[in-house]
Amino acid sequence: FFMLSFRSAAAYPSIQLVEQKSREYYTVMQNGKRADHELEVHYEFLKESYNNACASKSSMLSKTSSHASTYLVLAGFYAYVFNEIWNLDGWQKNSASFFIFCGVLFLITSGIFIFSLLQVSSEIRSTFTDLKKPGGSIYLKQAKSAYENWYASKEENKVLASKIKNIELNMIVSFLIVAAVWVFVFASGNKTENKERSDPAANLEIKILNSKGELEISSLNEFVEFLNS
Repeated sequence: FFMLSFRSAAAYPSIQLVEQKSREYYTVMQNGKRADHELEVHYEFLKESYNNACASKSSMLSKTSSHASTYLVLAGFYAYVFNEIWNLDGWQKNSASFFIFCGVLFLITSGIFIFSLLQVSSEIRSTFTDLKKPGGSIYLKQAKSAYENWYASKEENKVLASKIKNIELNMIVSFLIVAAVWVFVFASGNKTENKERSDPAANLEIKILNSKGELEISSLNEFVEFLNS
């Protein structure tokens, strides 16, 4: 069998892959004998695209911080509901425990993705050394460096977006589960309280007549007060 992992579906680009793509771009531009002004247009476009990718990455990281705060609130709600489950008995307690366990799995999954996003990750970017290499057009070297930065940041953003989607999906499912369990616990708790609450009239015992058959005024007053209550 084959176990599908997140890294196999969406992984950060490797240095080898980015360098291969940038070399392919360099070769195509070089073989096409592009003029310097064309390469300068490429450079400006790729630089702008790279800046947009950086802005998108910053926005996604800010969203991750917001999700981290929501995650802590949701974890606290789980702790509250889990504590309330222990007030139930029988099949109600077992059913609520099963569903809360399923919700915890989704909660843990979203927490793992949040933790991975908050960690410091390395970035693949071009260096000034590439521009200082002798030979070749400086415009072509600039365009190649801009392409390398843009391609790496684009692939990195794909991974970030995938992780954020997983965070949101798992948090939504975990919230729906805990909300449903909370409603179930609340309704079951009320039913249990109603069953345990005894009827005052059933336990009422008032002796109106004494052993001599005489009327007990104090007991009669107590009985009248009960009827009026």
